[in-house]
Amino acid sequence: MTEKERQTIFYQDLLKTIKDHLHLREYDISVNFVQRLVQIYAFLYVIAELFMITYFGNDIKLYSSRLTYSLFECNWVEQPLATKKCILVFGEYLKRSHEVLIGKLYPLTLDTFVRILNSSYTLFNVLQNLKQ
Repeated sequence: MTEKERQTIFYQDLLKTIKDHLHLREYDISVNFVQRLVQIYAFLYVIAELFMITYFGNDIKLYSSRLTYSLFECNWVEQPLATKKCILVFGEYLKRSHEVLIGKLYPLTLDTFVRILNSSYTLFNVLQNLKQ
């Protein structure tokens, strides 16, 4: 699947979610101070949760890329032949990129986190302009 197709599917899903959310409740920021604080807290909670998930997904990708070098650094020369064969097979396995995918479409990295925030802000501005 190409990057353009992934982006198209991503934006379709994002727009559908926003559309469904707007039908469930009215798009209005509360004037009550306590309700506004709860909304801000929920907003920050969702952003922090999304950041943690994408951060750990990014760590998985980074650490898996370091495994090949760690495998090379181990004392494999002095190991028995059976162990050398296992190390060779594992080295071949590590040649592929290892990353966590969201819905088998998007890699779970910090770049995805930034793209989600940019898309959310863009859609928020679009909704603000539609409201006026």
